[in-house]
Amino acid sequence: MKKYFVTIIVQLFLFLSGYATHIKGGRISYQKISSLTYKVTFIGYRDIGGVVFDTGLIDFGDGNNYGGINDGEVIPWEAPKDIGFGIEEWTFSIIHTYNGAGSYFISYSEEYRSADVNNVSGSVNTPFYVEALLLLDPLLLNNSSRYLSLIHISEPTRLG
Repeated sequence: MKKYFVTIIVQLFLFLSGYATHIKGGRISYQKISSLTYKVTFIGYRDIGGVVFDTGLIDFGDGNNYGGINDGEVIPWEAPKDIGFGIEEWTFSIIHTYNGAGSYFISYSEEYRSADVNNVSGSVNTPFYVEALLLLDPLLLNNSSRYLSLIHISEPTRLG
């Protein structure tokens, strides 16, 4: 049993450490504030010392967006948080009001990634992209899933 546990820990460490400095991933969540108003939150993960989140674009799925390179809007990033394993967590939240009920794909994209990512050919030209679906019904409490922890490593539990 200990052999499998050690193998899993080593594989997890290799996965998290990687060989390139780049944006690792991200997620979007939303929380209902009033019937048509939502707090939209993006959380992104990157290698410390690698490509920073900077000129990304949040698209609310209703024809409105915020951020980007040319429009002068600056994403309100919170201070990055070191979560261990050489990874930083970057977060921002924006309040957005929709015009009515419907289905909305909320997305975040970032144009620039590191070059030479081994498993992504042409990575420097491949934007980072993540999205979430909001099915907006003003009569329902509609919040996205909430992740309570990214990684939790503990001692194995003995059964019996």
